[in-house]
Amino acid sequence: MAEPREWRFGLQYLRLEPPNVLWMKCHSTTTLEEAHRVLEVLREQGSQRPLIGVVDVRGAMLDSEVGNLLAREMKPQWFRAIIYVGAGFLQKALIKTLVVALYFNHRWTREIRYADSEEEARALVAQLRAHPPRSD
Repeated sequence: MAEPREWRFGLQYLRLEPPNVLWMKCHSTTTLEEAHRVLEVLREQGSQRPLIGVVDVRGAMLDSEVGNLLAREMKPQWFRAIIYVGAGFLQKALIKTLVVALYFNHRWTREIRYADSEEEARALVAQLRAHPPRSD
């Protein structure tokens, strides 16, 4: 099995667990520069195979400029699903806004799920792996 890969950009941390789970820990407010670097990793890794993105958003915030960048640049083909860990009410509202923008920009049809803990996220990853992805 391939070794995990890791990236750090400021307070943002990404870890690829082969074959296709990309864990992201977003702490504090993501800067525009950090968002560009995260997008580079998503583009590189997601173009090789669809990822299951697991994003720990406890303590994270996106400003509108970063949210707009992500909505414009993220591609559905990079993902099989995205699981958000630790999202509170405000974060869920921001995520839903981002997903709506992604839908209008790219016809986003990927699953979005929420988990309260890493253990719950790992169980969701196992469920996703147990069922074949939908074809687009």
